[in-house]
Parts: sequence; structure tokens; C-alpha cells
Amino acid sequence: PDRSPSYVVPSKPNKVTLAAVNAIRTTIGTKTTLDEAPPSFTSLTIQDPTAYNTKIIVTFQLNEAGTAYCRATRTDSGETSGDMAINRILV
Repeated sequence: PDRSPSYVVPSKPNKVTLAAVNAIRTTIGTKTTLDEAPPSFTSLTIQDPTAYNTKIIVTFQLNEAGTAYCRATRTDSGETSGDMAINRILV
């Protein structure tokens, strides 16, 4: 993705405390944006799933900043996309 011309890669981990983050969040409050559409995949590929017994390799790109989660599921599991709640994918 394109970055701001002023973007600099951090040299050290973020040292901001959780208390400081919560204070900033409280000060700023909730902001509503006009973007109502979630990110969508502009590229989604999977390498040969039979190449490894221990991993799958998925490469993707979104049309805007976002996060994608992936969980392998057997084709005969009976699960549908409706069964893929985020808390089950992250387990």
C-alpha cells in the first residue's frame, strides 16, 4: 500500500502505556466517518495447499487499510460462512 510521504518506520516498539491510550481515546471520543463500505479483496491467492502438511500460504491485498483473518476448515465439516464468527476464527 502507498504510505504517506512523511511515514518513517519506527526504530523501537511503541512504548505508550495502555492507560495513556485509554486517556487519549476518552479525550477524542467516538468519531463517525462517511466510509460505510468494508474493505474488499483486490487480490486473493493461495499457494498449492498440498505443498505442505503444516501450513497454507495465502496472499491478499485489500482496497483500503484493513485486517483479514484466515482459518482452515475441512470441506466435509458442514461449516458455512455463517459459522465463521470472528471469535471462532481467532481461537
